Amino acid sequence: MKTWIWIVIIAVVAVVSVTLSVVFLTAKPQGQIAEVLVDGEVVYSVDLSQVAEPYDYVVETPYGRNTLRIEKGRICVLDADCPHHECVEQGYIRDAAYPLVCLPHHLVVQIRKASDVDTVSQ
Repeated sequence: MKTWIWIVIIAVVAVVSVTLSVVFLTAKPQGQIAEVLVDGEVVYSVDLSQVAEPYDYVVETPYGRNTLRIEKGRICVLDADCPHHECVEQGYIRDAAYPLVCLPHHLVVQIRKASDVDTVSQ
């Protein structure tokens, strides 16, 4: 091929690369919302991307007590008064792949993207 064709191909690839880099680097990341549910009702919600300092949140239910550790980008059950402590052993979650569950206390902690919106039919 001639030299000018190679110059055009390289220029096009460079322009496309720069454009994609600018788009991906300037895109605002979506926050992750952790929702704490008891008996299917949301009792607490926090945007994990906005957490500045780690803190503990205590969930008191008629079934028992759970202490959640909330950190930037992740959440876990730190302590619970349930018999087997399987919820504590689950460790931290960072995404919506797996929720935290404490069956004896009817507790579920799930993560969703901040952009997730329920659709409304008209």
